Amino acid sequence: MVDAHTSSPAAAERIFDVCQELNALQVVIDRSPFPLAIEMVSIASRRVGLNLEQWLQEKIKANGGAFVSACMRFLRARATQEGGDKGNMPLSVEVVQSFLKVLQGAAPNMPPDLQAELRQLIAQISAAPNTRQAPTAADNLSAQAGTAQGFSADVEEEANRYFQRVYSMQQSIGELVEMLRAFRASQVQRERDIFSCMVHNLFDEYKFFPKYPEKELRITAVLFGQLILHNLVSNITLGVALRCVLDALRKPNGSKMFAFGSEALEQFKRRLTEWPQYCQHLAQIPHLAQSHPDLLPLFSKGSDQTVALGRSEPSMNNADADSQLAAGVAGMRLGSDSEGNNPPLPRSLSSAMNFPPQPPGAPPAGEAAPAGVS
Repeated sequence: MVDAHTSSPAAAERIFDVCQELNALQVVIDRSPFPLAIEMVSIASRRVGLNLEQWLQEKIKANGGAFVSACMRFLRARATQEGGDKGNMPLSVEVVQSFLKVLQGAAPNMPPDLQAELRQLIAQISAAPNTRQAPTAADNLSAQAGTAQGFSADVEEEANRYFQRVYSMQQSIGELVEMLRAFRASQVQRERDIFSCMVHNLFDEYKFFPKYPEKELRITAVLFGQLILHNLVSNITLGVALRCVLDALRKPNGSKMFAFGSEALEQFKRRLTEWPQYCQHLAQIPHLAQSHPDLLPLFSKGSDQTVALGRSEPSMNNADADSQLAAGVAGMRLGSDSEGNNPPLPRSLSSAMNFPPQPPGAPPAGEAAPAGVS
């Protein structure tokens, strides 16, 4: 049954029927790996009235983050259709809401990367066509997404102060990374919130990076790469970070964004052996080998079109278009502004850099490096 479900998740309904015929449903649920067990319980909640919320709460209590990750993978594949298996029966809005209710209830005890992944997942689900079929339910999902994305004003302000200390050279990037590492593992909810806020805001600013002065952009690139190096982002958040770097490296050699991507890559290049498919994408950037000739051996290994994902490697299959980067952290909006406008920089990073107000008609902040920037 496990093999059948792994090779074809769409077979879940037939597997459920067989379990019912053999009077073995409870045994299969109890003894199966998480993906099959979650699938069976979801069907059982719809067809035989099993209490889905209670089962999820008990499994989270017993298995923690591993089970939470399995639930989010299930929802991503079934409620957003990101998994690409169109043979599955769409999840009902009620089932999706039960999952989200339990996951959000458990969110305060999740590590920050799983909290960020949950925010992103809720945003994806609220925009999915199958949730829009029921306007009231979709409205509820959207409201949940807005709540999950928010940070309190005092958390935003403290995150801003930490950024300001780095950009003003009062604190080294190494010291900030160590602080973030401690906040990520902290038992204090506020410190975990600050970590999540700083990572979210850093990613959320990606589309404004071309406007940064060169000095601040270099600092941001080092910080970005150090987060990846020290495994402070994982799962979907790691995928977003790697896609941002890949997107920047595809810009012309000599551009500010290529410089950002190159500096960020330099920080975490020792981890590239973990991500063979990512190396394959890097190998397809013709001008990258000129700036990173030391990576040529990795690029040659990644030239095989059949290379498999590394054990913990996020998929880059949707990283070919700038618009695909928007599938990352909830609230991210990457790529150039279609109207040609230059919106003001969000407060958490731009205000930390103390960019001066721009008079009407002046070039955007950061297009020319200000005096004193080496």
